[in-house]
Amino acid sequence: MAKRKPDKVIEYRISLQDKERELLEHLVYVEGTAKAFNQFTEPFVEIVKDVSAMTLISVPWLHTVAGRLLSVLESIVPSRSTPTLWLNWMLLTKPEKQLGKPPRMRART
Repeated sequence: MAKRKPDKVIEYRISLQDKERELLEHLVYVEGTAKAFNQFTEPFVEIVKDVSAMTLISVPWLHTVAGRLLSVLESIVPSRSTPTLWLNWMLLTKPEKQLGKPPRMRART
């Protein structure tokens, strides 16, 4: 069905004062900034949601951090090797005393 041509055109005009114009400009700026921020961060959020991508990113990073920590440890205590440091730490802290020994199971008679 064909559309009829309009009989008349109604035009509305909105006049803003300076303060209202400033508020509207600020609102438009905030909306634009929020939209730009969302568009910028959306790919990063998708990567964080994906477990395999996070693993792919975090494992090399953790490997690098662990290597740097070990090199710092070796530079602090150069006379001992890293496995010896680890063993000494385990002996000094005695985690089983901190956590408590597991209860022994007694056989029922």
